[in-house]
Amino acid sequence: MARIAGTCVLITIILCAVGCNSTHNDSLMIPPRTSSTPIIGSSDFPVDLTDMSEVDIVEQVALSRQEYRQGLQWLSNHYARAGDDRKEAWARRELSSLNRIPQYNYVGDVIPGPTLRARMSIPEADALYLDAQDLQREAGLLHPRFVAIKLPYVRNNNTLRMALNKYSLLIKRYSESDKIDDAAFQAGYIHEHFNEYGIALTYYQRAFQWDSRTPHPARFRAANILDKRLHRKAEAVEMYQQALSAEGTQWLKWQEFAAERVRVLTKTGSTVN
Repeated sequence: MARIAGTCVLITIILCAVGCNSTHNDSLMIPPRTSSTPIIGSSDFPVDLTDMSEVDIVEQVALSRQEYRQGLQWLSNHYARAGDDRKEAWARRELSSLNRIPQYNYVGDVIPGPTLRARMSIPEADALYLDAQDLQREAGLLHPRFVAIKLPYVRNNNTLRMALNKYSLLIKRYSESDKIDDAAFQAGYIHEHFNEYGIALTYYQRAFQWDSRTPHPARFRAANILDKRLHRKAEAVEMYQQALSAEGTQWLKWQEFAAERVRVLTKTGSTVN
């Protein structure tokens, strides 16, 4: 119920903001409401939010943003298939206006500690992970199998943030799922794209802490951040060495890169870059 109420309230606020920033055009205005059905969250149909924490409310807002944006995209695609150019243009204009509205991270990214364990298959977590993967793939930043360093060009940062929210939600709701290490790695990869290197490092570390046999190059990417982004060279050498031992045979290009970086970083009297 709270999620539905949050969606309704958020859509009302966004539509008001969009209306204030757009030119007046009667064809684009929402028609007067004629139904007598009460609006969820209004005085006619109140919802008690007193038991919801700040984190819960912020989470609902984030989900509502995602649903509103996805709904507009569905609407645009529907009109495109139907050949209704005018309504497709309306939906795309509304989506464009939505993307220009600033979105704030009201609660910082709270990452659980290293003691979680990826223990069991949970269908709901698996489905959530697949949803996030689809969004990440759509955005153009799904981690490739054999690429070591460079992050690819991203087509849509908003879609990428939607994927990130789903990974965070998976970890929070299904903390014993065998997908938490996968979600942590992908969350680290997305944060790395956004140049949030401290958060990315922690997520990479959680990936192999939650599952020491994680199939992702989490140690390699953590070492690369320590080395190239945070300039913590001694820690980087240690992490590279752990990665070579635990992940080297699976990630050969990373193995070559890491071995060279260890050689450079441990060379006596050398100027390290």
